[in-house]
Amino acid sequence: IEVETMPPSIVREALSVFDHLNQKHKIFNLGVFKTELTAQLLRVLMQALLSHTHAMLEDEMHRLLYALAMSDMEGFFYSFLPTLVAPQLTASWTPDTDRGTFTRHARDFLDNVRAAGQSGS
Repeated sequence: IEVETMPPSIVREALSVFDHLNQKHKIFNLGVFKTELTAQLLRVLMQALLSHTHAMLEDEMHRLLYALAMSDMEGFFYSFLPTLVAPQLTASWTPDTDRGTFTRHARDFLDNVRAAGQSGS
């Protein structure tokens, strides 16, 4: 999935659908979702946030990123993030469970990754 090439209206709708399905049916906690889709969706969200392609949708992206991370906080921080960037960049982002702190640290982390010029993919 290449979010960068999608029109903002499609990205907004996709974010809304995932958010709605998770709120109503907790899809991010389903085993099949975790094993088949979580890593891909996290990668797409992180790449979109890193690229600032759809800057006007970043709040929605951060909300979805938080919901996905909360479904497996340990996996997010200790398995997923190290596949995205060098380990020294992940050390600055601690596993915070409240959305405000998580989002603030996510924004700082993304700024650090941009400044380092690194986003492995």
